[in-house]
Amino acid sequence: MKKAGIVVLLLLSLLSIPSVTEGAHPNWEQTAVKNAKMRYPHTQVLYVQNYWHNLKKDPAVRQYRITLTDGKKPFAVIVTIRYQKENGKILSAAVLEER
Repeated sequence: MKKAGIVVLLLLSLLSIPSVTEGAHPNWEQTAVKNAKMRYPHTQVLYVQNYWHNLKKDPAVRQYRITLTDGKKPFAVIVTIRYQKENGKILSAAVLEER
């Protein structure tokens, strides 16, 4: 029984160790949703789609198409995120409603 407890504690300690890359580059999809929710706070997210990206240049650019609903009718926004490739620092984030 004592061995099983030690194994469980060892597994739990391994799960709580953050990886080296964690925090270095944020989850861009979550960042896009957060920016869309800041612009449209009373909406629900229906769908998130990776729309376009250009990772070859610095700063890198990612675009996401996010479908939102305000309870009446769904609508889409395009979130454009410009960031530095080396450290993941966000330079700008723009949210535009798709027409």
